Amino acid sequence: MSMKANLGDTKRLSATASLSSVVLFFIILSLGAALLITVYAAGAYLTHVIPAVADKTVSGVLIAQWIGFLIIFLAFAQMMMWFLNSVRHMAYEAHQHRLSIMEWEASVQLAMQRNQTKQNELLSWSGWRKFEIKRIEAENSAEDIHSFYLVPHDKKPIPAYQPGQFLTFQLKIPGQSTPVVRCYSLSDSPEYEAEQSAYRVTIKRLSAPADQTDIADGLASHYFHTLAVDAYLDVKAPSGAFYLDMNDVKPIVLMGAGIGITPILSMLNAIVATHSHRDVWLFYGVQNSQAQIMQQHLKALDQKHPNIHLHICYDQAQTEEQLGVDYQQAEHISIELLQRLLPHKDYEYYLCGPLAMMNALIHGLQTWGVAETQIHWEGFGGKQVVVPEQTTDLAEAWVTFGDEKIRWTPGSGTLLELAEKHNIHLDSGCCAGDCGTCETAIRSGQVTHNNGSQPENGLCLPCVAYPKGDLVLDVSH
Repeated sequence: MSMKANLGDTKRLSATASLSSVVLFFIILSLGAALLITVYAAGAYLTHVIPAVADKTVSGVLIAQWIGFLIIFLAFAQMMMWFLNSVRHMAYEAHQHRLSIMEWEASVQLAMQRNQTKQNELLSWSGWRKFEIKRIEAENSAEDIHSFYLVPHDKKPIPAYQPGQFLTFQLKIPGQSTPVVRCYSLSDSPEYEAEQSAYRVTIKRLSAPADQTDIADGLASHYFHTLAVDAYLDVKAPSGAFYLDMNDVKPIVLMGAGIGITPILSMLNAIVATHSHRDVWLFYGVQNSQAQIMQQHLKALDQKHPNIHLHICYDQAQTEEQLGVDYQQAEHISIELLQRLLPHKDYEYYLCGPLAMMNALIHGLQTWGVAETQIHWEGFGGKQVVVPEQTTDLAEAWVTFGDEKIRWTPGSGTLLELAEKHNIHLDSGCCAGDCGTCETAIRSGQVTHNNGSQPENGLCLPCVAYPKGDLVLDVSH
């Protein structure tokens, strides 16, 4: 109440001051005009009645005229000062009004964010929850990429998530002695999916090379493509540290190659759904139109939203595909392409794709002078994780998985890779240190993590962990 009263008093004082200035202007203007009229009338009378004093009268009249003009000038000067002060005052009030609106919007946004966080905490779940496939849609002409729309079997509401996060699935695949755990990115905006009370994941059917014995990733994606509507799946709540900060307004560059476009697409759709005006550059690398997903959707966004700059990159374009129509760049996504097209380098960069692309782009961005804090990435394809160079400096060590002792060397990779090479089963999901599926207790020794969430003391994430000396893990097999 006191703030409103003070604001009202200020406005009343401002109005009174403005009115006083106007009244003063008209008083001075009236005096000047009256003086001029009087002087003109007196001079004319004296000159006509007493010709002898005409010369003296003319001099007096001229002096009086100049005094009158000076008074009128002062009146107009007073008026101009009042006008300029009024303009400055209105500009100040407009600025204060904008600041008040911004503060109000910020407080509303913060309140909404807190409310959403509390709501998500209430709606989230621990462990596995049954979901049902509501709809399946082919997303490319080759029909090896499909979107699966999932609804909770218990019909209860589902929590929102951050654009870029993923779902973890426990798949009971026929012929497998243990469930296969895999993570797949959510591919639509959280706002749309919250409205529909459904999650969408977009999955490519992968085929392992004939000479590769480890076909777990292909196994999971092939299994998904055998499922039909109404099939049930065990799903963990959305998670992941790779997501777009929706409270930020800084311009962004989104880069996705192959099926790595799915979390990037979630970010893009979230920006559109929230009517954000952030400057967005999207680089999507695929072989050609047969491998590209959601072509019409991306074209429509690019045409409708001036803040979105779409660059589809084909590296094996077909003869019927037109440069500038079906795609914008006939090359891979590279640092050279970014430097050629971006107006500057001060962006937040989000990238997801194969290992070779990730390493090249991250190194290129850092060499270009982009701060490490501005580069956000997530690999796909199981073990394809960017590994910092410092892990090669670790010394050889003995790692014990339960009752099996194995020699680890810098060339052995992560603890999960070491276990898989020796047919030791460890539950795993994202292979990026985010989902927590592979979390394992440490009996003795220490590890270093190269990425992802840092677990509590006494625990490690084998998918991104390396031993710092001899290590014993609590594993039963």
